[in-house]
Amino acid sequence: MEGDEPLKITLKQSMNELTPYEPGRPIEAVKEQYGLTEVIKLASNENPYGVSEKVSEFLAAPKMTQIYPDGHAATIRKAVSEHLQVGEDQLLFGAGSDEVILFLCRAMLGSGTNSVMATLHFHNINTMRRLKALK
Repeated sequence: MEGDEPLKITLKQSMNELTPYEPGRPIEAVKEQYGLTEVIKLASNENPYGVSEKVSEFLAAPKMTQIYPDGHAATIRKAVSEHLQVGEDQLLFGAGSDEVILFLCRAMLGSGTNSVMATLHFHNINTMRRLKALK
């Protein structure tokens, strides 16, 4: 509408401290720099062996994609619990390590807490810590 002020969005101060994620260099760049013909990259959850045949078969089979996934992961929770011989309530599942780290940060870090991490760590841990404005 005419005369309306533009919407101003103010972010938390901790957002100003975030740095962009810097992924590892591409395999081709490493090959070129060091004159290599083969490089196996183990960072970024990459798998040098490719997808298992069982996974390929599973992905090719019809699924019930119209149903929202079970956030509690009941079926796999029961199987892992039995395999590890631990209680189902001792297991934490998430949509990848990012979500698990987010759960842990939300549950354990707050005002007045500090976190310690190694120099080489999963980038997202530091991001979650900073978003919560923690030290």
